[in-house]
Amino acid sequence: MRADRVFLRHSRPRARLLAGEPSWQLYRLLILVVLGIVPSTINLGGLSLHALLWMTYAVAGSLLLLVTPLAHRAIPWVALYGAYLLIALASLTYAAQLAFGIQTLVQLSAPALIYVLAWRAPLVPRMMRALPVLAFWGLLIACVLLLMPISGAGVTVAIRPLAIGLAPLFVLATLNSTSPLFGVGTGLLMVAAAVMSGSRSASVMLLLLFVTSPAVRVRWRGRGALIAVTVFLVLLGSQTSSFKQRYFFSSSAGLSEIAGNSALLNTSGRSEFWPQLEATCNRHPIRGFGVGAAYGISNDLSNGTFPQPHNEFIRAYCDTGYAGSFPLWAFYAMLMGRSLWLSVRDASRRRLHIAGAQLLVAVVIMSFTDNPMVYTGVVMAPVLLVLGLSHSAGDRRPRPSPALSPPSTVPVRQRLPVPRRSRSRDTASPAP
Repeated sequence: MRADRVFLRHSRPRARLLAGEPSWQLYRLLILVVLGIVPSTINLGGLSLHALLWMTYAVAGSLLLLVTPLAHRAIPWVALYGAYLLIALASLTYAAQLAFGIQTLVQLSAPALIYVLAWRAPLVPRMMRALPVLAFWGLLIACVLLLMPISGAGVTVAIRPLAIGLAPLFVLATLNSTSPLFGVGTGLLMVAAAVMSGSRSASVMLLLLFVTSPAVRVRWRGRGALIAVTVFLVLLGSQTSSFKQRYFFSSSAGLSEIAGNSALLNTSGRSEFWPQLEATCNRHPIRGFGVGAAYGISNDLSNGTFPQPHNEFIRAYCDTGYAGSFPLWAFYAMLMGRSLWLSVRDASRRRLHIAGAQLLVAVVIMSFTDNPMVYTGVVMAPVLLVLGLSHSAGDRRPRPSPALSPPSTVPVRQRLPVPRRSRSRDTASPAP
């Protein structure tokens, strides 16, 4: 008994260490992700926290990566993105604005750190329960922030990044949902907040995400009915004057006319500006003008109307040319392929894998009209977090429990009862 007490006393610190190690890996990953949620969307009293946020991401992410055991299976999946970052780093030698180029490079590198860290984060049950709760409250806060400019509050909100950021919050909030009412209610709240904020492209993307989300737990007939009702409501709303003023150039235009004459669609000058921007960037098609240069070129060509390209494909092409664009988009194509493959192979975590694929589709859709990859805090950080957790799931194994030694050091033979000899003279065999 004494030996048993000694064994238990020495094994408890080891058990606490084994239990605390994955918890700390999870907490430091969540701390890094949460750093960018609010500061990247709000400016109070003219004080901008963007530059401080990016530098915090760079320092905190690098330190966390150094003290975290590297997941070797993650290296092949980030190799292409690492090649893109090296090309972007080399382009700083000829970038026109070195300081802005460094800031842009930090914004682009932070999601890669989060992706690698997520490979080591444990998929413990409490984490899978906590993420949807945190995301749901974050979704509520984001919806309130989007309505602040409308209410006349003295807070300046970055509408586009926050509206796009509703997509990962919705996917995470409904990750474990089993209630159709909760999925539909959360989706309607998300779409309504985006529409009221005036973000057109985000409203369309979020509406597509809502009607195709597995969180809306209805059968195929019910989903078909939901899509039909959504199309009917969109057609009905497109006849209102406010909708036409926001989306069309003509008050007599409608969705039926857009199919035959796209010139009637109001893109706020983007469709006319993109050919000019692309023609300018064609002067250096291989190496580009340097990371961050697309912003300055866009601002100069538009006389300040477009301080950013509003197209992620053109931005990458202008910054690093074909040399950087190929590894960048090949990286995201690989991530999409792994998410789809795992959604078929790993049925136990299928919702998590589908969530990663959904977010990648949302990012690609928004890349046609905006620059979501530089919205690190509200878009790319949670997206790469979900992808890292999903992609590492196929390599996870149960943690080995510490081997238990015998409860006592007394040999088993000595503890057995000693047989007695029979008193009978006929046999010398031991009594049963």
